[in-house]
Amino acid sequence: MKNRYIIRVAKYFLYFCFFFALIFGAMIALHYTSWEAFRHVFGNTEGLILLMFVVVSTLISPLMGFVTREVRANVAEDRDTVLRVFEMCGYKLVGESHGEMFFRAAGKFLRLRLLYEDMISVTFDDKYLTMNGPRKEVVKIEFRLKTFLNNK
Repeated sequence: MKNRYIIRVAKYFLYFCFFFALIFGAMIALHYTSWEAFRHVFGNTEGLILLMFVVVSTLISPLMGFVTREVRANVAEDRDTVLRVFEMCGYKLVGESHGEMFFRAAGKFLRLRLLYEDMISVTFDDKYLTMNGPRKEVVKIEFRLKTFLNNK
């Protein structure tokens, strides 16, 4: 977990820098600002505050962006439903070991949007299914899975 945290922080930092460069580059290309304004921002305390914001945001984002959720399900009976719900949400089964399944996003755009941190691991026992992965995706799958399991 700790080594994944460092990798995620680095990815989020590069993500923020890329979008800042993209936005600032567009502003310069459209003549809304100039290179002097860019130098002024980073040669001043505003630039330091902006840099601190980016660093703090990248340190917090991985902690808040990943979650573990439990769903009451019997995988022996509900395995097909679980696979169907993951497929509906754009995920495919990439691996399976004793008591655990691994899913990845099937589409390239979704993988890129998630910065290739799209792995959802599903562990299960007799009564519960535990999902671990990106918050937005896990919550979406949890909602659909509960809906499907309650209406069978």
